[in-house]
Amino acid sequence: MGATPSDPPRDALEPACLFTAVVVDDEETVRRGLQTHFDWARFGIRIVADFPDGQKAFAFLEDHPVDLLVTDVRMPRMDGIELSRRVRQRHPRTKILFVSGYDDTEYLREAFKMDAVDYILKSIDLEELAETIGRVTEEMRRENRRDQAFAEMEEKLVQSIPLLQQRSLMLLIREDILNDEITRDRLKYLDIPLKDDVAYCVLVLQIRDIWRAFSCMREHERLMFSLRFRKDALEVLQRHGGQVCFENLLGEFVMLLEAAEEGYEDTLLSASADLQRLVEAQYGMTCRIGISERFTGLHSAHASYEAAVAAIDRRYLLNDALPVSVDKYAEAATARSVRERAAKDVSAALQSGDMAQVRAVMERTYGDLEALPTDDDRQNFLIHLLLLPARVLTNVRAGERGPYESQRKLLERFLYCADIREQKLLLLEVFEQVAALMDSRSETHPNYVVERVRQTIRSRYMEQLSIVTLADEVHLTSTYLCALFKQATGQTINECLTEVRIEKARELLANPRIKLYDVCYQVGYLSPSYFSKLFKKYTKLTPSEFRDAALLSG
Repeated sequence: MGATPSDPPRDALEPACLFTAVVVDDEETVRRGLQTHFDWARFGIRIVADFPDGQKAFAFLEDHPVDLLVTDVRMPRMDGIELSRRVRQRHPRTKILFVSGYDDTEYLREAFKMDAVDYILKSIDLEELAETIGRVTEEMRRENRRDQAFAEMEEKLVQSIPLLQQRSLMLLIREDILNDEITRDRLKYLDIPLKDDVAYCVLVLQIRDIWRAFSCMREHERLMFSLRFRKDALEVLQRHGGQVCFENLLGEFVMLLEAAEEGYEDTLLSASADLQRLVEAQYGMTCRIGISERFTGLHSAHASYEAAVAAIDRRYLLNDALPVSVDKYAEAATARSVRERAAKDVSAALQSGDMAQVRAVMERTYGDLEALPTDDDRQNFLIHLLLLPARVLTNVRAGERGPYESQRKLLERFLYCADIREQKLLLLEVFEQVAALMDSRSETHPNYVVERVRQTIRSRYMEQLSIVTLADEVHLTSTYLCALFKQATGQTINECLTEVRIEKARELLANPRIKLYDVCYQVGYLSPSYFSKLFKKYTKLTPSEFRDAALLSG
């Protein structure tokens, strides 16, 4: 007999019938009897088909899962044990009820290996069947309620994704990461496009007088403002390779941009200029923007955010037209001594000519002073501080060095001070005089810094110069120096270095006695093939072709 899907009664199609079932038995009387004499609808079950053997049943069930399989054990072609094994593999949630005329221990053991809900012997006791089916349907209802609850939770989770993204990004910049792997998994699950091995810069945009604007808005208007600004700012960022923008505080939006090995400062400045135009043109407001140093590793996002905000607070503006602030001075490494840190910070502050910066550095330096163990250590440290400005004034002509015209007299004044408090006051007094002196000289202006970098490049182009090395030379952070150089010259430091090297290479190539690969090494490149490609990019000729042309013209 072939497969004969049953025609369920009309009331079985009512919504009360929540579950579907299939009956499989090689005796037609059993199949008909189960469908005719048992009230399946009472338990919310509809019989959708019946089959005489396991093979025909599985051909149907393979692509038509049901909630309950009622099957005989011994059948031709495929018995109930094998049918159940295959159905369980294909549809693990289907419940299985064995009905058999054989009280066979081995079959019972195999049946319960299939995680069967029960094993009923023929002839079938309808009360026993009703009790079993009632228990099975109650279990299926519990599973359905649990599935529905999970589905509702998943739906709420999906609806909450934007909020969870916002919260995760806020935690990223507000707290030190304790577990990198958990952070990576969370960002991946929330579809936040940040990677631990990619270099980034943090850009913080603070809208000025946001409270004044918000005081005229209702709450939903404030929310819409934030959503709209994030959307507009993200569109600007995406043009510059950025993909993350979120609101951290009221009116403060934090963005992360990828920072490539070369030219990232140009991208940062362009993005900042576009964001400034967005704030002014579309929102009629003004803003302040702070940029962090480049960092790799998401655990550094917190410190980089703090650095970007600190740059705004210290007002390290590149110029008045673009309200972008970058931290000027790199923090001394923790392994350096207090004296080395003071030498770097104080010298940089004095050279900047910025009175506020001098006071801030001195306040921090005095904090280091208190950590020294003995009075002698503290006295030696203060004398060290007193003599530091002499380094800054080495290029200042005699007679123009103010209090450092005579270091001996200045030291005598210092030693005649009654106590450390007077010594601190004296230090601050003379440091402010030096800062004012440096501020009055052209060499403290950005053009001096840029020119000094150019001079270093021209004199040391053959070395393996790095931006970090050049930044240390002028006591600035590498990001600030890159941005300052680009702002002043229109080209990056690497572009300037390449131009100088190519020009020197032209001069060397004109001398036929210098071998081609020696020209490469003498202008600071370690790979002749890379040098050749770069030279051709700038001159349209390979080094060999350039030399041939130079010899012919000479």
